[in-house]
This record gives sequence, structure tokens and C-alpha cells, in this order.
Amino acid sequence: MKPPKPVTLTAPEVREAMETGAVTLRREVNLPAWEWLSVDEDRGRFSFTATAPATGGTRSTHWMHCPFGQPSDVMWVREPWWQDHREPDGVIIYDATPEWAKDPRQPELIRATCIDGTVPNREEARAAMLPKFWSLQPAETMPDHAARLTLRLTRVTVEQHAERWMWNVTLERVDERSEKL
Repeated sequence: MKPPKPVTLTAPEVREAMETGAVTLRREVNLPAWEWLSVDEDRGRFSFTATAPATGGTRSTHWMHCPFGQPSDVMWVREPWWQDHREPDGVIIYDATPEWAKDPRQPELIRATCIDGTVPNREEARAAMLPKFWSLQPAETMPDHAARLTLRLTRVTVEQHAERWMWNVTLERVDERSEKL
């Protein structure tokens, strides 16, 4: 079994994965600006057939793998997160659900509570993060120990949308590392 690799999701995509147990990503296929005619799939590889202007209009085939992987691949989710500048290796707050946090010194997620013992909602939790101490970090910089979701790639397709080809990737939750919030 291959080790999990990271996949970067936006905060709304993370919330969708947590609420429904699955998320479908749509990302543009990086292809040369040719006149693409068709796409075919063969054992996880996609062939894009095009008329290439550089070859005088002859047909050319371009093979590529989906950058997310193949069905059954497992991925850990990187997502936007908040970091306290006073303690760089300390608590991480998730941008998608700021009412939840992760302390690298503890195995479980931490639920935010107010001084009076009440539980804040998402907006109250976000408002409590002072810009003086907290800053939003891009998903690509999330350390793997802070990941709270693991997803399995279940389906890969390619579709053409308004002159562009798009990867459609369906990912489903794996309970191994995922927390139900």
C-alpha cells in the first residue's frame, strides 16, 4: 500500500467533506493551447488527442496521469489554518471550523470553550483570534501531524467545460485519521 500523499482543499471543500463524507474537486487540466478533439482513459492514464498547430495541423496525442492519483489512493488533507506567533509549534486552529483546534502535544482535537463554559459558534471562535497574535497560513504549509482528514480517491473523470478540460475527482472519507465534527 502506498503511503498517503497530501491534497490541498479550500475551507468550503473541507466543510463539505466533513459534513457529507465526500467531496468532488474540479481542477483545470494543464494542457497546451491546442484544439483538443477528444479524451480517452486507459488504466488511469488519459490520452488527449489534438490538432497541433506546430505540426501543421496533424493530430497529436498527449498522455498524462491525473495529478491527484488513481482510484484507491489515500490522501491526507491540507487546509488553511491559523497559527499563534507567540507559540509557533503550538496550537493550530482550522480555518474551515475555527471552533476546533489541534495541539501537537495531544492526540485528540480540542473543542473551543468560553470562560463561562459555553461553546462558541464558528463566527464567535473566528472573532476571538486576535490579528495581533494569530495569522492565517496557506494550506500548502500545514504540517502533516495537524491533518484531521484522510480521504480516498474513488473516481477520476475528465470533462470539457467552455474550451477547457477539467479533472473531476471524487474523494471519500477514511475513518483512520478523520474526525467527525
